[in-house]
Amino acid sequence: MNYLLRIFTTIALAFTLFSSGCGEGTLLFGGEPGNIDTFVTVAGNIHNVTPVSARDVVVFVFTNLAQSALDTCSFNDPKDFDDGELVVLPNGSFDFSLSRVQGGDLTVVFLLDKASTQADGQIDAGDPIAVLDDPDNRLLGVQSPLKVTIERVDITFSAEGGPCPSPLPGQSGDPGTADAFRITRESAS
Repeated sequence: MNYLLRIFTTIALAFTLFSSGCGEGTLLFGGEPGNIDTFVTVAGNIHNVTPVSARDVVVFVFTNLAQSALDTCSFNDPKDFDDGELVVLPNGSFDFSLSRVQGGDLTVVFLLDKASTQADGQIDAGDPIAVLDDPDNRLLGVQSPLKVTIERVDITFSAEGGPCPSPLPGQSGDPGTADAFRITRESAS
């Protein structure tokens, strides 16, 4: 019986990871699942990624991310945000949608994941990331039932791969950039 339970658990985990790699859906990795009435949807598309790479891009959306987490590039401590959702975009995929994002002040972070079997879907020290610029504050105070659409994102990951103010030895620490043609908010109902 224990053997069957382990097989079922493995299949369920594999299905979850596989389905999260299709550019749609949401994989919760921090915070609380919350009430469905408080969810917002964040959708968009990537227009350009520099440098050109065959690696996956992971889209993270954090709710109420602490500035200290951005300053130190430390995104793995659930105490630094109220909610964290992600979706993996396999090489060649450009559209994304996360439908179970908690409302609040949103921060969108793009990760150029490690290559092939080294891909882990996590932001680790030294990983190339880019934080979406939001000059019109369209990502602040987003509440249900709003849908945020991020159109034509141009992402430039640091050539050296050093995203953080305190990079690994030998890396420049230059962060990547992510700019959208347009960020809109509309009622999702």
